[in-house]
Parts: sequence; structure tokens; C-alpha cells
Amino acid sequence: MSNKQRKIVINITNVVALLAIFTSGTSLLGMLTKLLGLLAVIINLITLVRIIKSEK
Repeated sequence: MSNKQRKIVINITNVVALLAIFTSGTSLLGMLTKLLGLLAVIINLITLVRIIKSEK
């Protein structure tokens, strides 16, 4: 995959993870979903920064 394709996939994943964070409820499962969504966003941002650094 090219870096441009990776960036697109990461951005789509971030949008889905943010939707999961904001639409999940306050139950135990909802909190777990929020936690996993937040973890996914953080990992994706780190990966995005690495891709941008490797392009320079």
C-alpha cells in the first residue's frame, strides 16, 4: 500500500472510532467501546505521524 492509501485508511478508521466513542452508551459495554475507540484513535495518530515523518 502506498502512503496515500494508508493515510486514507487511517482517516476512515479514525472517523469510525470517533463515531463509536460518541454513540456508545454508559453501560459497561459502552464504556469498553469508548476505551477501545480511544485506543484505536491514539494508535492511528501515532501511525499517521510515522508515515508523515518517513515521507520527509
